[in-house]
Amino acid sequence: MKVQENDLIFMKKVLPNHYNITIEKDDCIRCKSTIGIQNKGNDDKEHWDFIFKAIKQHFKERFSEVFCHTCTFYLDFCVYIRK
Repeated sequence: MKVQENDLIFMKKVLPNHYNITIEKDDCIRCKSTIGIQNKGNDDKEHWDFIFKAIKQHFKERFSEVFCHTCTFYLDFCVYIRK
């Protein structure tokens, strides 16, 4: 399946504004930031879990995986969509 424009809009809404979000291939959305997911005084994992659940709910059966290129603070990751 192909990444659609509304998928890109969704990712821009669910992630903080400092993320650069691009379509890498027909089946991949790349999300990069120099800051990543950092909640001062809060649990970063809990914030990421919320984002991850939202991604899975949006893509439903099209969701394949999230692959972290840089896992620390989720600085650089891809969301893959099933073909």
